[in-house]
Amino acid sequence: MDLRVRGRKLGVDFWSWLYFGNPTGAGTAVVALRGQRLVGKFGRVPVRVTVAGERLTAELLEGLTLLPECRTWMHLRDLVEASVLAESHREADFSFAFATPALTKWHAAMGYPVLGRVRMFAGVLNGTRMLAARGFARPAAMVAGCAARVVFGLQRSNPATPGVQLIEVARFGQEHDDLWLALEPRDCVAVVKDAAYLNWRYVNCPAANYHRIAARVGGALAGYVVWRDHGPNDDGYVLELAAKDDSRPVLRALLLAALESMARSGTGLVMASFPASEACAEVSQSAGFGAWATRLKNMSLIVKPRSDGAWPERVTGAWQYTLGDWIYH
Repeated sequence: MDLRVRGRKLGVDFWSWLYFGNPTGAGTAVVALRGQRLVGKFGRVPVRVTVAGERLTAELLEGLTLLPECRTWMHLRDLVEASVLAESHREADFSFAFATPALTKWHAAMGYPVLGRVRMFAGVLNGTRMLAARGFARPAAMVAGCAARVVFGLQRSNPATPGVQLIEVARFGQEHDDLWLALEPRDCVAVVKDAAYLNWRYVNCPAANYHRIAARVGGALAGYVVWRDHGPNDDGYVLELAAKDDSRPVLRALLLAALESMARSGTGLVMASFPASEACAEVSQSAGFGAWATRLKNMSLIVKPRSDGAWPERVTGAWQYTLGDWIYH
């Protein structure tokens, strides 16, 4: 089903990792059957979050999938409602999702908060590769790709940043726990990105080869970036980008290192996601990323209380997020 709907083939090891390898706890997957045939799926993955400095557990609603012949409002409603009514993670304080227009419509109809569009950034490294991967004939892709590179082109070179040393990360450790304590926001909602989460998400995941680089300043860990090249349509994803004290030089050095690597590998389009107010968004735009992908992707951030209606009211305030919070493959 996933191969037919999304054009990808994920093995049993991916689903085991996603729903049973999570350090926060086991997830839940609700499936829709027509007779003995699988026609739909919707999942919930528990994650630790910080809400204005308080550590809580939430559930990420993810992976809403329906076969084309079953994409009716009734089937969508039944699948989502079944997932919502299934027993939640015993410690979950609320649920959230980065939702498609169809899921957002259902969510709003149920009277739950929609927190607005998810800010998406995109830029072009190789216009010809980007268009060829989307079915353009090569001559047309070459001509249009050159134009796309001129209009939407990203910086490819990464000049050395004095005082910033970049090193590859094999696994995340205690230093990253300490870094998270410095990064953890006190005035908004964010997924807790300590070493346990980062290793589960970007080291143990069997579905993709993630690249990880850390920045050191004066020998101390100052930030990190995680990216993937050659995803669907040969696209690249900047999944995480963070620096202590929102250091622009560190953020820029990390981002440009990722872009330079993706350019060498032949990646076409690159995407990232940060709230518009974040330093990461500012640095991304200075490297050539544009926010035009916000309208193109048309994703919304939604939140839902527990079945008893209780939840922390502050979850409807500001959020800090990245593409890695919801792109899991």
